[in-house]
Amino acid sequence: MQQVGNAITILGILVTLVAYFGQHSGVSLADLEPSLMARWRRARGWARRRLGRGKANTINLNAAIEISSAMSAKLSVWSPIQPGDDIAVRADKLERNLDQLRDDFHETRTEHDARVRELEQRLTGQISDLDKLVANRHEESRHAATTAMKWEVRGLLLTLVGAGLSILG
Repeated sequence: MQQVGNAITILGILVTLVAYFGQHSGVSLADLEPSLMARWRRARGWARRRLGRGKANTINLNAAIEISSAMSAKLSVWSPIQPGDDIAVRADKLERNLDQLRDDFHETRTEHDARVRELEQRLTGQISDLDKLVANRHEESRHAATTAMKWEVRGLLLTLVGAGLSILG
């Protein structure tokens, strides 16, 4: 009975490990336990140095610079003010230029506001998707941990019952 309890406890531990690594699939051990991997690399380097199996270090310097820019240009028709123009004509041309500038500003601001609203909606959608994913992962994690814990407790109980029966018997 004690062996059965030990086997079920080991089964629970294996279920825990499978659930843990199932949740972290695609993640390397270095990401999960960076200090353990650092110790492993140091120990391996120490052993290689002691055994004389070092490797030649080469340094490659490569640089890639990519610059991209996007610009948009808008054509505006201005009324040029000539030095020989009358003051009333200058004022009229200045007023037309200011009206054109206001119209351009209003149009640009409307386009900008539309882009901002679009980005806000897209980001809100992405945030809600991420919240759903996190909630789903949390539920899966809780379910896996609960299942593994049940197996471990069952195995521990059978181990204790087997030990108790062997003492009594």
